[in-house]
Amino acid sequence: MEQSLIQKIKEGLYLDGLDPKSYSPLSLAYIGDAIYEIVIRTIVMSAGNMSVNKYHKKSSSMVKASAQKEVFEKIEPFLTEEEMAVYKRGRNSKSGSVAKNASMMDYRKATGVEALVGYLYLAGDMDRIIELIGIGFDLNKKEETGERRDQYRKRFNQSRFIYSGDRCSMLVDPYICWTAYRGERRLHE
Repeated sequence: MEQSLIQKIKEGLYLDGLDPKSYSPLSLAYIGDAIYEIVIRTIVMSAGNMSVNKYHKKSSSMVKASAQKEVFEKIEPFLTEEEMAVYKRGRNSKSGSVAKNASMMDYRKATGVEALVGYLYLAGDMDRIIELIGIGFDLNKKEETGERRDQYRKRFNQSRFIYSGDRCSMLVDPYICWTAYRGERRLHE
């Protein structure tokens, strides 16, 4: 059986502890933010080689508080009671920082998502993190992968889009834009 990332780190660096139940929600969100970012950057890089600036713009649009809120809305029905409790603890925690480019509700929901990711990471459950993020971005449905994704990735080389409101505009992979649209699933060009 393959070890999770946290198990490899703990064993390789001889670290003790790291029981997810012993950390505050904001501590879980601290590590969860980093793990969420790694998964998102991996998704973004899967679109192919491009400039670092374009990678940054695409990943930033996917990790911002409003995007994490939308991820939560999609994964909520799939959460266990324990996962929902961790999310709520994170969402309800009072942090010292203020939301800069998001509403306070979006910011709190994003903190809840990050706390959940941090909890699952420390528990050694990367598979569950990947499953939930995949659900959040509609990336782990077989009918939406394969040929369709290849079609949108081919178009990606010709144009860049970003989902906002009911339209897509420049800078993000059309496939991501297509999956972000919640009504009829169609590509806006």
